[in-house]
Amino acid sequence: MNGVWLEAKRLQQELGGLAYDHLTLAALETRQAGEALVRIICLTIVSAALLFSAWLGLLAAMVVVLVQQFLLDPAMAILLAVLLNGLAVLLLIPVIRKQSRKLVMSATINSLQADAEAISKPQEHP
Repeated sequence: MNGVWLEAKRLQQELGGLAYDHLTLAALETRQAGEALVRIICLTIVSAALLFSAWLGLLAAMVVVLVQQFLLDPAMAILLAVLLNGLAVLLLIPVIRKQSRKLVMSATINSLQADAEAISKPQEHP
């Protein structure tokens, strides 16, 4: 009987050590994931700034070409660039709205509501 207790105690210690190892690994991987996420966000911000400056350069080049070719006076060329930006925004708004619907976790909410209704309804027993 004493051997069984010793074996059980040893097994408990091994399980505790294994749980500690798993938690340590999870903590390290979580830290790595967090650091990677911060790097991704920083690189995304830099990329967005570069893309924004490229877009402004493209618009400026368009204005210069329109003015140099005497197609439009400078004010009208700038107004055209502003209208082009406005059109781009109007085209992006429906895409943003469509994507925002995915933020509400509707499938999860529906599942929870169905579970709540099932719990609140009295069960009929034949």
